[in-house]
Amino acid sequence: MAADVGSMFQYWKKFDLRRLQRELNSVASELAGRQEESEHSHKHLVELSREFKKNVPEEVREMVAPVLKSFQAQVVALNKRSKEAESAFLGIYKQLIEAP
Repeated sequence: MAADVGSMFQYWKKFDLRRLQRELNSVASELAGRQEESEHSHKHLVELSREFKKNVPEEVREMVAPVLKSFQAQVVALNKRSKEAESAFLGIYKQLIEAP
């Protein structure tokens, strides 16, 4: 048992929690900035899509509709994955950042 405690102590001593907390703070700040950029980019894509629908003949819209729908589905899936990953990161971040 004493060997286990000693090895745990050595592990956490090498782990360098303070360094990890600084790195996590940096990543969290970058994520916040990227989220804002993503929102602006999404709004821009919505506007471009509206303009496309207004300015392109019906027959062209019908031809490209399947491709556009595929792109939209992929963007939605990537957005969902991104939000889930960010949520998981932030959950761990909140726990580790408060560690003594």
